[in-house]
Amino acid sequence: MNKKTTYKLSPDMIPAVIVYPGEILLDELNAREIKQKELAASIGIAANVMNEIIKGKRNITAILAYKLELALGINAEFWLKLQAQYELELLRTKYKYEPVKPLSKMYIHKHQHSQIGLR
Repeated sequence: MNKKTTYKLSPDMIPAVIVYPGEILLDELNAREIKQKELAASIGIAANVMNEIIKGKRNITAILAYKLELALGINAEFWLKLQAQYELELLRTKYKYEPVKPLSKMYIHKHQHSQIGLR
């Protein structure tokens, strides 16, 4: 009998290493034996811009994600989710020790209902 084990991560966990989307893109290029310059030319960006994306100095935007989808066959949503996850992990690391006063649950509950027309 196979039992499925479910793990619940603590919301205050911060990864030891934050991976930027360019690292994943570089892994993909290496696996396919594609040079950065070749991909850059294929999607119409400068080689130095591609290198900055690979090094994490530039973000993957929606238009870039779409171009990667067309060139590599990997959904644009994948690249955008990687970018969003990377940015959130950076923020969680940066703001972990800064005090933020949470709103009361009553206020949040009331506000959610007012947005959908309930009172």
